[in-house]
Amino acid sequence: MSTQKPNASNVASFIEYKRRSDSFENELFQALRVDVPNNLATNLKDIPNRVPERTRRPAIIGSMVAGLSCLLLVGSLLFNSTPTAHADNLIDTAYNHMMTQKSFTDTISNEVEIGEVNNKLEPFGVKIEELPWEVRYVNHCYFKSKAVFQMITLLDSGQRVSIYLIPNAASKGKADNSDKGVEINLESGAAVVAVSESRELSKQVLKEFSGNIS
Repeated sequence: MSTQKPNASNVASFIEYKRRSDSFENELFQALRVDVPNNLATNLKDIPNRVPERTRRPAIIGSMVAGLSCLLLVGSLLFNSTPTAHADNLIDTAYNHMMTQKSFTDTISNEVEIGEVNNKLEPFGVKIEELPWEVRYVNHCYFKSKAVFQMITLLDSGQRVSIYLIPNAASKGKADNSDKGVEINLESGAAVVAVSESRELSKQVLKEFSGNIS
């Protein structure tokens, strides 16, 4: 097998190609070369601290608005525990409270057990022996900053009656809503009020309630 010896023309072409290739690589290397500042790491760490004030301020305001919205939402959900101004007559007070809550309480369909009712009655020193009707809602509310027991009953007719037990209280003056509710006073000094859309209905439920408590 013979080997072809390169002639002078081929050698010259290779030398020129090598020169141009080396020159291109050198130019590319210089173009890609970037000097790294000595304080680059420090500058990167300081970037968050150099955020303009006008950028940080909207973020702070946004957080405050979000927090206020949450407080308003919680307040609306817990409205039953918030004292509200009422008349001195307990029937009017109870009726106004019932109507304020009506759009919410009318949607409650869960039945409350007697144990939960007595748990809410315990701070008032009262216990109920029997529930002559279904109970849809039981809780504590406030009449002029005074803690009050509240219970909503559901009768077989589908009507609802709200019962309130107010410690150490008695009505003053004639009720504007006397056709909606009735009131009795216990030996302990507490008042019990029943209100609904009918005085006779309220009277019936109040009689059953007072006859079953001890």
